Amino acid sequence: MKWITADTHFGHNNVIEYSNRPFDSVEEMDAELICRWNRVVGEHDTIYHLGDFALTTKKRKIEILKQLNGYKILIRGNHDKTISHCESIGFDEVHDSLIVGNCLLKHVGFKYIPVLNVGVDNWDYYPIPLPTPDSFLMLCGHSHRAFFLRCGAYLE
Repeated sequence: MKWITADTHFGHNNVIEYSNRPFDSVEEMDAELICRWNRVVGEHDTIYHLGDFALTTKKRKIEILKQLNGYKILIRGNHDKTISHCESIGFDEVHDSLIVGNCLLKHVGFKYIPVLNVGVDNWDYYPIPLPTPDSFLMLCGHSHRAFFLRCGAYLE
């Protein structure tokens, strides 16, 4: 199965307040994100992470990635370091953007292209199945909320 997520911000204490995440500590948030990821993503599944994976030490990023199921593909976000850094912490593939079927995967979306934002701050967070749309669709993260953008109109 193929899954998609974005903006986990592992290790990022400030995102708890910024995005109103329901956690008292970054350790609690990280543990719950890992649990929810592994509850749906199997060992042999593929998961596309659309950027802003973690803001913590390299050692902690490696520890977190080792705990996460799946073949992990990162589409780099504004808080992710270089491609070589992201590969060195354990991502199976790292890209700045990627086309998968009829979907363009990016961290930040464009106006006037149909967009599904898959950020994790709609707090029933779980990775979601990768859509297989009939028409071209852009999947992105970055804005920390889920919405559709069709022809420039936001539908919440």
